[in-house]
Amino acid sequence: MSGRAFGIAAAVAAIALGTTLGLCVGHQRKPRVRDPRVEKAFLATWWQGTQLDDIKKKLVELPLRPPQRAMVNGVELITQRRDPEAIAFLTSADRETPNSVEILYALGEAQWHGQHLTEGVATLERAFSLDPQWEMALHHVLEFRLSRGETKELAPIEDKLRANDPANAAALDCKIAISNRDYAKAVATAKAALADDTIEKIGELYLCLAQAQALTGDLANGTATAKTAFDLWPLEAQDKGGFAQYAEFFLYNNDLDGYLELTRGRRSSQRALAILLREPDLPVDEPQPEWPKSRMAPLGAATWMLQQQVHHVDASAVIATYPEPEVRLWGEALAAESAGDMPTAIAKLREALAVPAKGDIRMLLAHRLAKLLASTGDPAGAAAACDEVIRPRFYLNYRAILLPDCLTLSGHR
Repeated sequence: MSGRAFGIAAAVAAIALGTTLGLCVGHQRKPRVRDPRVEKAFLATWWQGTQLDDIKKKLVELPLRPPQRAMVNGVELITQRRDPEAIAFLTSADRETPNSVEILYALGEAQWHGQHLTEGVATLERAFSLDPQWEMALHHVLEFRLSRGETKELAPIEDKLRANDPANAAALDCKIAISNRDYAKAVATAKAALADDTIEKIGELYLCLAQAQALTGDLANGTATAKTAFDLWPLEAQDKGGFAQYAEFFLYNNDLDGYLELTRGRRSSQRALAILLREPDLPVDEPQPEWPKSRMAPLGAATWMLQQQVHHVDASAVIATYPEPEVRLWGEALAAESAGDMPTAIAKLREALAVPAKGDIRMLLAHRLAKLLASTGDPAGAAAACDEVIRPRFYLNYRAILLPDCLTLSGHR
């Protein structure tokens, strides 16, 4: 499920559950003590997106406070892809009821998905600073900051997490070390946290450790760690969670057959990319983005565009109007490449890499750019582009698919 769907699921679930927002149906009372299990309920709703409509129906008759009602109305506009209207509505609501975490959370989501990324991140950071229980507000913040190496900006968030949620604080410490490209420190940080009896052993800690172990080349221990993460986080999550991370280690170990068998019947961008880039003759049929009816995660849309190029199917109608600029530029680059216009394809990929997005297709863009630069006689440029794959700031669990090409193009093998 996309980040957008997670945001909506979190907002709706927060009200439906009542624990974080202090809602009690039938009579008024003081806010309840916040329950740390609420975040798990948010995640469960995120993965089970089919429940969202049912939850929204249940909200209609609840006695919501004005900020809660504003959030519901705001996220309803977001689900309808009416981002400018959502921003205007929620900005007005913020003026009427300032410093409401519910309104700020929804406003940050609307700004993010309306392509006002910097403003959205700032608003979501403000929401979290008001109420550290609202960790769901960090979803886009962390992707944005970590992928750009802006780790100093995360210090206030680290401090609040350390006081309220030591396990996720430790996971963030690990991710920050990866963002700083200090992979050995990431391993040591995660191991120290997992050895601390006072810190909960959450899946995110094992995931970050597995990623750090992959980045240091410790594939044997990385595989075992990823299996532990999968055992802790067995939910079907497509490109997220323990299963996808565990599956990727089959690719690191050059066991494509084992990977395809393990992932048989499970749709994900990771699986589609493995087929399209390693065994393009095998069948793969990722769904077409349904913009403007709905919007895929950028990686899903980019994978579909690559699928169409590999299968020689025209995707121009979708590419021309796609809302995320980095995805649209990726599609334009693929079209230019297919037409034999390598300078345009290279220029489009460079432009896409300059977009200040959350980064979930950065490796894909950099890998394609590296291959085109190498094919046009620029080995130094190809090696530089591959740095995004070899030494990433933000780990993406399709790295194993791209790494062999980049090691070759960078002269590492």
